[in-house]
Amino acid sequence: MAAWCPFVGPSARCGSSHDKATTQPIETTIGTSLNEKLAINMQKATKSQLKEVRELLRSKSARDEKRVFAAEGQKLVWDILSAGHAAESVLVSSKVLGAPLVKRIAEKAEGAGIPVFRVPAEEYENLSSLRSSQGVMGIVKMPASLVSADNILKDGPVVVLDGIQDPGNMGAMIRCAVAFGADGVILLGEAVDIYNPKVVRASSGTVLNARISAGGTDLIAKLKEKGAKLYASSCRGEGALPVETLGRSGEKALLAFGSEGAGLSKKLTDMADAKFHIPIDEKVESLNVTAAVAVTLYEFARKRGRPR
Repeated sequence: MAAWCPFVGPSARCGSSHDKATTQPIETTIGTSLNEKLAINMQKATKSQLKEVRELLRSKSARDEKRVFAAEGQKLVWDILSAGHAAESVLVSSKVLGAPLVKRIAEKAEGAGIPVFRVPAEEYENLSSLRSSQGVMGIVKMPASLVSADNILKDGPVVVLDGIQDPGNMGAMIRCAVAFGADGVILLGEAVDIYNPKVVRASSGTVLNARISAGGTDLIAKLKEKGAKLYASSCRGEGALPVETLGRSGEKALLAFGSEGAGLSKKLTDMADAKFHIPIDEKVESLNVTAAVAVTLYEFARKRGRPR
């Protein structure tokens, strides 16, 4: 089946005064001539096309159906394109056409055969999911599929996220998993969509690099049958091991973390081989779950001599 792209149409020369930049670009102004040149080389996105992008920003079902998602922000889009990830198109607000990074994004996209479309500044602001937009959005292809449970375990820890619904936390924890060399991430329960725009931003695009699987506690049971040890995070619970005692060489560890509101489910906790905690000052009740993931994965990485 052909790949879906919301921006397909005949080439056009777009450079009317209505569409040229009317404000200072967010980085620096290079000059009107460059703005005009970039605008002329871009087709203008139609209202129907922008409507489809708006659906991608708002609806998981739309993202799943089209197998694409929206990534917003200049550096984020640049990083995604520079890493060679497949994108369908790039949208650029007319107000940032003169920004140096925007010029590089347009050149990178066009060099890869990815169409770049201009959106009038006011229309882009209405489209953006950000309070203060950076004027650039990429429509990015999803990876072919999630990683199967049979292939998620290798020689590093796997992060198990139970019922994480906060998109900022989800994205940041995926970023930690990639940064500290975890084998992957397993999503359990009612979790936020990993291609939600806020998750994508919080992950800094690493959602495209992470090895992610999803399922229920039966998946965890199968991994335990293969020799994996399940460690449940705890807030100073009795009998919980200090995190520095974990991470023995060669051990296949599943590190489970729950949402800040609900914590881990009882069923998952009961399956754990042991509980662990991160020693902190008694004046503080607990760490943010993202901080807990980062500290735990750093401890595992340190003991295994990576990353370097």
